[in-house]
Amino acid sequence: MRLTAELIQAAPAYMNPCKQREINLRGFKIGHIENLGVTNDEYEVLDLSDNEITRLENFPRLARLHTLLLHNNRLAKVQLDLQQNLPHLEALMLCNNRLASLSDLDPLSSLLSLRTLSLLNNPVARLADYRLYVIHLLPRLHSLDFAKVKPKEREAALQQFGPPPTAAAMQEAAQASTIAALQAARQPEKVAPGQAVPMGQAVSLSTSYAQPSSYAASSAAAATPRLSSEELSAEKQRLVGLIAAATKLEEVNALQKQLETLIANNA
Repeated sequence: MRLTAELIQAAPAYMNPCKQREINLRGFKIGHIENLGVTNDEYEVLDLSDNEITRLENFPRLARLHTLLLHNNRLAKVQLDLQQNLPHLEALMLCNNRLASLSDLDPLSSLLSLRTLSLLNNPVARLADYRLYVIHLLPRLHSLDFAKVKPKEREAALQQFGPPPTAAAMQEAAQASTIAALQAARQPEKVAPGQAVPMGQAVSLSTSYAQPSSYAASSAAAATPRLSSEELSAEKQRLVGLIAAATKLEEVNALQKQLETLIANNA
């Protein structure tokens, strides 16, 4: 089911026992976060538990949101810069999801106000260095998986992983990862003569039949002015930064197409 504006407006909203405005969107089989701008940033608590959400992303700016509940979903990815749109998020509850590797948790380091986090029953929580790694990412965290973070754990995290990553370092890593993924996605698959090709799939033929398309690609590239290496690097960084900051899926898709075109024209 889609998270439509109509569904959000019809959802139960109330003052919870902590005297916080809460909206309940549990159990609707929602697959994707969208349209939350219709809440007009009126809630301190957002409950999206018991759905089918796979990515923690696509939030509008919700400055009042303090607590986000996403238990029992299918979360496997986290948006690179949640801080921009959730600047005062203090509690994030992600029990029973699908975050699997320590690197999957890296984007959480952008949440500067986060004090309470739960990742119980995610595959990553079974890894040996999981707890110390999370404490390394989030040095201001008070509670992890309903257990208080102790000073000895902070010291051990610092000794094992060093200082927490800076925002600049995380952004640089995110840019490199996005560019690498887009370049990998554009690599054509070689197909032997006579082999069936799935519809819409880009292929590279090792026969003379590939020459017309190669010639067309070269002509198209020649028609577009090539950038210097410095200009290309700067433009890549600009587009990847916009992708990381985008809050709507259509914006992300449009920016990714621009980046793909840029890479293709300067290959």
